[in-house]
Order: sequence, then structure tokens, then C-alpha cells
Amino acid sequence: MTRRKVPRARRAIARLSAALIGMTACWGLQPTTATAAVQATYYASPEAKGTGDCSTPENACSLEAAKEKVRPLTAAMTGDLVVELAGGTYVLPDKLTFDSGDSGTNDHDVIYRAKAGENVVLSGGYTIPKGTWTEDKDNPEKHIWKASLLDSKGEVALNNTRQLWVDGQRADLASAAASEVFGTMEEDTDKKGFTFTSDKTKGWTNPETANVVYSPAGNPWRHSVCPLSSVSDSRVIVTNPCQDNANHGNHWGALGVPTAVENHKELLSSPGQFAIDPVAHEIYYIPREGQTMSTATAVAGKLQTLVNLAGTPDKPVEHIQFTGLGFKHATWLLDDYGVVDAQANVRFTKYAADRKPSSTEFGADNVGLLPANITCHTCKNVSFSGNTFEHLGGSGLGFDGGGNDNSVTGNVITDVSGNGVQIGAGDIYKEPATIESNYAVKNNYVHNVANEYIGGVGILATRVKHTSISHNNVFNVPYTGISLGWGWGYNSSTMVDNHVDNNYVHNVQTSAMRDGGAIYVLGTQGASPRSTIKGNYLEQNSQDFASLYLDNGSSYWDVENNVVGGYTPHWAFVQNGDRIAHDNVVQNNYIGSDAGSSHESTVPDSTSDPQSTNKAGLTTWPTEAQNIISNAGLEPAYAGLLNGPAQTNLAYKKETFVSSSYSPSYEGSKANDERGLDSQGNASLWSSTADDANAYWETDLGASHSLSSVQILFRQDHDAPTQRQDFEVRVSDKKDMSTDYTVACKVGGTPLPHASTYNCPLSGKSGQYVAVVRTAGKSFALEEVRVFGH
Repeated sequence: MTRRKVPRARRAIARLSAALIGMTACWGLQPTTATAAVQATYYASPEAKGTGDCSTPENACSLEAAKEKVRPLTAAMTGDLVVELAGGTYVLPDKLTFDSGDSGTNDHDVIYRAKAGENVVLSGGYTIPKGTWTEDKDNPEKHIWKASLLDSKGEVALNNTRQLWVDGQRADLASAAASEVFGTMEEDTDKKGFTFTSDKTKGWTNPETANVVYSPAGNPWRHSVCPLSSVSDSRVIVTNPCQDNANHGNHWGALGVPTAVENHKELLSSPGQFAIDPVAHEIYYIPREGQTMSTATAVAGKLQTLVNLAGTPDKPVEHIQFTGLGFKHATWLLDDYGVVDAQANVRFTKYAADRKPSSTEFGADNVGLLPANITCHTCKNVSFSGNTFEHLGGSGLGFDGGGNDNSVTGNVITDVSGNGVQIGAGDIYKEPATIESNYAVKNNYVHNVANEYIGGVGILATRVKHTSISHNNVFNVPYTGISLGWGWGYNSSTMVDNHVDNNYVHNVQTSAMRDGGAIYVLGTQGASPRSTIKGNYLEQNSQDFASLYLDNGSSYWDVENNVVGGYTPHWAFVQNGDRIAHDNVVQNNYIGSDAGSSHESTVPDSTSDPQSTNKAGLTTWPTEAQNIISNAGLEPAYAGLLNGPAQTNLAYKKETFVSSSYSPSYEGSKANDERGLDSQGNASLWSSTADDANAYWETDLGASHSLSSVQILFRQDHDAPTQRQDFEVRVSDKKDMSTDYTVACKVGGTPLPHASTYNCPLSGKSGQYVAVVRTAGKSFALEEVRVFGH
């Protein structure tokens, strides 16, 4: 079929030397030849103190000054205006804001690009001065270190944060199971919070600075976080409207009492955890193995927005390019709405007492996406190419406000708390006045995102049309990989001509989140031109429902020539209940023998027959499937983004060794089979015998590999707190780990939250054998262990 062109987005990708200039150093790529005239080039440097004239590298000025030099020239452009950034870290004093006056004009662009071969970082972080960390003498057994957040003048350098990175590794907010902290909990009679029975919070200073977490339960696609208003000896008041939305103001169902507590220094128990006391202006951290706080580089997120393109419908931000830059070190602080997740980090905001599916109350005033740290509101012909979005505390890159012809190409997006890329505002039952249109999201490496707000996704496009999401590599996401569409089929839609093609999506739904998929679509598409899901390679989709998931109201999709490998509960699912999906074609797909069945055939008005054209149960891939696999994911020019071979779960179905097994149904191989809960709610897991005082689980990767992380999912079907504490992760090149091994991570005596996922970073480590070992004489159970690496 002939697809609608994306003229400016394509031009922005193809014409620029800037589109590849910042990538050459790390990717080994050659820049293309610029075809557009350059009117003027200005130079910025992180060391520049004065404004200078910015006209030469020797007279470079600050980034803010260079931006102001360009602004008066944009009204009558005769060629592109370039701001070239010298290598180094630009610590932003405040968000960098662009409005329509910063836009390119006359079909020319304003280009912000890294100097060729140099590493440029735009940072919203606060670096804690070395030498200011001291051991906390009040808790010597926990090995806690602390640092003041006051500067040398005694003024507050950092008010609050939810993110800390030590030597480039994200620290974990201190957390514990809510039942361990509060004991028995019950929602109180005035519906403002809950009562509890434990006395553990007595003596806590400023307990209200903590927050509570509601993990997946009755709504397994939702993970929510609320701040607190007060904590007394027996009662917690949860901040409104977060509490109202969590338990009384959304028709998805009440979340009940919390499952976890986080973000307080009294919860610190294990290496890699941190907490901040915003009242005492102190930050606390337990170092990981090998970290020395006297020399460690510790950066806390300070700014909540790094770059803000603030257009309006009558004055959009247009024709700006960002190329080869690093956007790093930002936070997002919970507001009073918290994160009561409807789906995909779309959160409930304004409280509406009567929220029903047909209610017009579900407009833009009542829901909204988790804020992005780099945001484009009403942008047109804006491109982000060859950048790195990393160490971010909100979502990564966000577009809303009715933009069009924007492109996101060749970026690395990783270590992000929320969605990697998000397009649209997330209005549920009311269509926006202007839909997002003509986006190209192509050749991006999106991995390890939604690692704090785990209901998020790798790439999200809500209400869009004429949009292509293609040739991306999406990896290691706790919920859905790529999600497109919105509205649940409640109303007619202007969504049409959208394409999710030729992507490689793997190792998704790695947490306890369910009811998602590798590729998930939702809502009513238009009949012409039809939308497509073609040429994708999908594997390792741990939880229900399906790798190819067409949910409520999905329509006019051609789902063809995809390959589904590895484990997945169902290879395809097409909604056949309320607001039925219709007029979809699901044919000529290739499905491996480890994939569950398709539910697509139960849809009466679907035009496909999975038994006739889809080839299931394959133990080897035919040539046609191999060609799809070879073409899916990053195109050759962007392969350098991976920094080596593609990462995968090296432990999947590898040989295991265990200290004991409770029964054959709980043998060691159950912990690396990628299977989550079954349809009856039972987990596939390994469990030791009850009397095993030296419990361990070990796997042989087959050879020594460069490893990036170990990920442990604890059992979902039964809450056993003692099985989520007192263990360590060991790595070795020898099977016998009695003496010759490296301790990569360890967890202390405070139980992790129920159904939680524990991530152990292994950067720079290699090994053939990985073990998870109890350090206390108790039984042990693990639902899934993944070892990620090359």
C-alpha cells in the first residue's frame, strides 16, 4: 500500500550532517553531507562564563547566551542557524525553554548539535561534593553514609529528589513491604487514609515524607504511588486527591491499602538504597559492593524539566533540531495527584465523584500523562536525532498539544522512571481538539525504562494519525513494549493510517504487571488508509495477555508477517468482549513452539483465520521468518546504538542447579522459563524445601558473557515476606561458588515488597555462572531470574 509521506520529518532525518554528526564518535558512523545552507553558526561551551559573541569556538558563550544570540535572527532566516556545543556537562540552572520566537522560519531549521566526536550532556542534576559524605554513626550496622544538602554558605542546594545516581548507577528508593512497617491495615471510616497496628513508625522523624505504593492486584496493569499528609501512632492520612482517586474516584476499582512504603531513611536496609530527608536537608545511602563514598560521583536529580518546547495552537514551536546531545539527571517529585495509574502512566488528576465510562468528566482536566523531563507542547517539524536520554526521573521525551511532523530517530533512551517516549495527552473519553499527526519514531534503542513507575511502556502513542513507529529495539520493560491508540472504543476516532512495523520487542512484562503485550493497540482506527502491525520480531513476553494484543475497539488493523518467538502466554489476542474489536486481519504470522495459543479466532467479525495462514508451533524458522527477524529492529546504520551485540536474557531455559526443590513442580528450571502467573493465578517458580538452611539457585549461561544486570521477580501468588530478604547475587566463571565468586548485590533483613522485582546492576562484570543465595538459614523461592547481557 502507499503510505502518506511525512515530508518534514523525513527531510530532517535525511538532510542533516547534524543528524549523524553527534553519533560518529560512539557509533563509528560517517555523517551525511548537509544539503541545506547554513546562515550562521554559534558556539557554546560549558566553561564559558561571559556571553562573548559566540561566533567562534574561541569566543564560545554559555548555552543560554547562544540561544539568545540566535533568537533575533529567526524571523527572517535565509539558511539554517546552528548552535554547536563543545563537549562537557552543561549544568542547567533552570529548564531550557523554547517558544515560537525560537522557531526556524522559511523552511529552515534552528539546530542544536554536539561538536563532532565530543560528548555533550545537558544535566539537571546536583553533584554532591566529594568529601562531604560521612558514615552515619547512629546506624553503624547498616553501613549508611550521609551528606548534607546545604552548600558552603549554608543555603539549600537541593530541596528534594526521588533519584540518585552513584558512579553512574541508579540508586533504589529505600522501601519495604507495607505490612512489615504498618502491620494490619484497614481503610479508615472517613476514607482519608488507613489505620494500622504496628508501632514501627513511632520515633520516625518526619514520617509524612514517605510515600505509599499500590502494586498490581485487582487491576494488574496498574501500579500507583501516593504521597502522605500525616502519620500518627495508628493512622495514616494519604494526600488528596491521590487517596480519593486511588480508592473512590475511578471506575477501574479501588486499590485498597498499600503494598509498600518507600522513601524514608528508616527503611534503609540494603546496599544501593537511598533516602532523602527534605526537612533536615540530608541524603542517605548504603554503598554497593566496590563503591567508596570518599571518591564516588553522586548526582541527584534536581530539575523536573530539562528542556521545554512551549508552543501554543496559534504559536507552535517549529523547525528545531536537537542532535547528538545527552539529556541526563532530572527528577520528578510527586504532586498531590501522585500516580494513580489508569494505564501506561496516564494518571488520574482532578477528582470526579461519579466517573463512569460514558462520562464527559474524563477530559483533559481529569487525566494526564506522567510529566516528561523533555517535553514538546504543540511542536511542528521538530526532530530529536542521535541523542541519549538517560538517568531521568519522569518520562523521557513527551509530545502533546496537537503537534505534527515531528521525528524521534536514532536515540538511546534508558534508565527512565516512566515511559521512554510518549505522544499525546492521554485523554480517556474525550478526544482532543487537535490530534497528534505525522510522527516518525524510528531506529531508537529503548531499554530499561519505566523502572520506577512500572505501569509505563517503552514507546507510547495515544491518539495519533499518520504515525510510524518502526525499526526500534525495545528491551527490558516491566509492562508493554510499544503501545498505540487510546479511547477503549467508547467514541468515534480520528486515528487512522498508523504503522507499528519492523520493530524488535523483547523481554517485556518483566514485572508482576499483566494485561499487556509486546505490541498493544487500543481504540477505533479509521477504515482508510488501514493501519498495520507488520514485520515485527517479538520474543519473551512473560505475563498475560499476548505478544500481539488488539484491545477494546481496535479496528482496521492488518497484523501480518510478524514473528513471535520465545515464551509468550498467547501469541495474539483480539478483544471479543465489550466494545469489540472489528475488521482486523491477522494472517501470515510465524509462531514458535513455546508460544501459547491465539485468542483471535473467537472474534466473530474478524476477517482472518489463524489456522489457515498463520504458522504456529514452529521449532525452526523458515526462510521467510528469518528474513523478518533480520530486518526487524535497528537498521544497519544504527546498529552502533547497541554498543555491542543485542542484549538478551542469557539465562532463559539454561541448565540450573539448586540446593533442593520443594517438589518436581517447583524445580530449578521453573525460575528461568519466563512464565509468570497462569490463567488460574498460579506462579511458575522454584522453591526450596522448608528445612533447607543453605538454599541457593544457580544457572550455567553456557559460556562467559559480558553481563549488564540480574533481574529477580519474586512470587506473585503468595505473600511470603521472609523469602524476599537476606540473599545475595553471585557471579563466577566456576560452577562451584563456595569460595571463588564475586558478590554483585546483596539484600538485607528488611523484606522487599510483595510481587516486587529486584534489579542488580552488573556493569563491567562477566561470568558463566550466576547464583542467588540465601544468607540466612531459611527457605527460598524465586519466580523468575533473568540474566541480561550480550
